Amino acid sequence: MILVSTSRGIYNLTSKEYAHENEGVCFGLAKTKKTNKTLFAAFRIGSHSGLSHDTRICSFDESLNLKNKFDIKGCEDVHGIEVFEDSIYILSTKTNRIYQTNFQGEVLQVHEGIPNCEKSHMNTIKRHNDRLLIISHRDSFDAQSCLYEFNPHTQEMLCLSRFLGDHSHSILYFQDRFWICDSLNGRVFSVSKEHHVKNPDTSPQLETLNHIETEAIYLLRGLATDEDFLYVGASAKASTAERHKGCDGGVVKMNKQTGEVLEEIVIPECGQVNEILCY
Repeated sequence: MILVSTSRGIYNLTSKEYAHENEGVCFGLAKTKKTNKTLFAAFRIGSHSGLSHDTRICSFDESLNLKNKFDIKGCEDVHGIEVFEDSIYILSTKTNRIYQTNFQGEVLQVHEGIPNCEKSHMNTIKRHNDRLLIISHRDSFDAQSCLYEFNPHTQEMLCLSRFLGDHSHSILYFQDRFWICDSLNGRVFSVSKEHHVKNPDTSPQLETLNHIETEAIYLLRGLATDEDFLYVGASAKASTAERHKGCDGGVVKMNKQTGEVLEEIVIPECGQVNEILCY
């Protein structure tokens, strides 16, 4: 099934209904890789404007029944989350920290985020092999988005690229390339891993999968893929205070080989689309 985190909650794109609502604004989604999968979802609680300082993690079974919930004190303006080994890694974007908890909600460690950068805006964290990839913008590189590699075992943070679009979000690895939403410019592009390793300080040659022609009214955020399709989240552009208040959002379904747009699926009054996950 295809799950979408929105301002209203978790939307099941497969069944066209909400799987979980009224918890707060939903951002990060992550899943375990075990036989009996568990879904984790991050919510900003106590505010439907999306500006809440408090973070709640909810866990669900394979049928999307709620299993558990716990709050993470001090984790503010939560964005992406990811499961790595037996821990959940949670981006505290406002404080530039990465919270590491176990599956029961106990905080195991709080890691420094982007080093030497007080205004970093980490928004995406995804596992790739034995590392965690992090996208950040609004740092010291003229607001261009940057890609980092975080080693959970050593806490080392390595910059892979400093020129990855404008306020970029979301990352996938398939076809031997990284695929990223260039959010403000309405496109999905790819870059090779080899480029980043060799030349982190030079602008990469971007291979554009598709320009989603929306006359720049949509912010692209959220990427997922299955065997045949690529799913891209599209949200209305609005101020921080207004964007979570009931605008229509949606998902663009694309042929992942050619980039052809096959379907534009509207999610009425969902506010923002924040992440997409194949579960």
